[in-house]
Amino acid sequence: MNSIIGLIIPIVIAGIIFVSVFLFIAVFSGNIEKSIDPFFGRYLKYLEKEFSYVDLPTSPKSFMMFQVGLTILLFALGIIIGNEVLSKLFVASLLGSVGFFLCRIYLQQQKNKRKNKFDEQLVDAISLIANAVRSGLSIMQSLELTVSEMSEPISYEANMVIQATRVGVPLDGALLDWSKRMDSKDLDIFVTAVMIQNQTGGNLTEILETLGKTIRERFKIQRQIKALTAQGVMSAYVLTGLPIILGAILYFIQPETMILLFTTNYGLLLTIVSLVMIATGGYIVKKIITIDI
Repeated sequence: MNSIIGLIIPIVIAGIIFVSVFLFIAVFSGNIEKSIDPFFGRYLKYLEKEFSYVDLPTSPKSFMMFQVGLTILLFALGIIIGNEVLSKLFVASLLGSVGFFLCRIYLQQQKNKRKNKFDEQLVDAISLIANAVRSGLSIMQSLELTVSEMSEPISYEANMVIQATRVGVPLDGALLDWSKRMDSKDLDIFVTAVMIQNQTGGNLTEILETLGKTIRERFKIQRQIKALTAQGVMSAYVLTGLPIILGAILYFIQPETMILLFTTNYGLLLTIVSLVMIATGGYIVKKIITIDI
């Protein structure tokens, strides 16, 4: 068994070196897309879609290169710091996964941050559009006013709707694309109201004013719920992170004892079971304290 695993380690290291050299050549040859498409084309398309929701000072290709490079670096570090063969594989896999998902978590946080800011701006934008419509402006003119009077991200998104209509896309189609792109319940209601008004008529100003008031009340309730569940959120973070922190402290205090968790079969089994239970507990607590309004 040890001899088989001993053969796997050099193969894994060789694979890491191959991928690293491949990425190095791809970056400096200037032909990144052609080089990575057979391996990472589908994931790159996913990142391009995610990057349409965020405002980051980098491209999806560069982000993917950094993510893959960080994963490989931490994986190689795990092989170096591991003691036994199984320990090397376990620590390397764990660190590699951490490197990969840290980038995903960062991207998701930036996406949520932009979406939350958009939802907060949407309330003021709806009020602005309602006042503009009352004064005799059309929906398109109201959107242009939103672009000039408000900041990003809503000004950027409204401008995309305007640009789409200028190249021949119907207003209803541009609004639907906007709704799908942002994935916002409040925006869905706004788009539906505008489309119905365009098709059947009605008092759009009154509808938008009522919608704005409803969204403001919902935000108020959400803030109250966030304040009431803050203690539960902190408890979830503590319960999830405390075992890992204590394990790291004990590793530095008694390394000869803690190393058994990574160098023996029973130790690896206990470590895996513990991590699964910690993740499951954190997920359950998050579900309990998450209240959808």
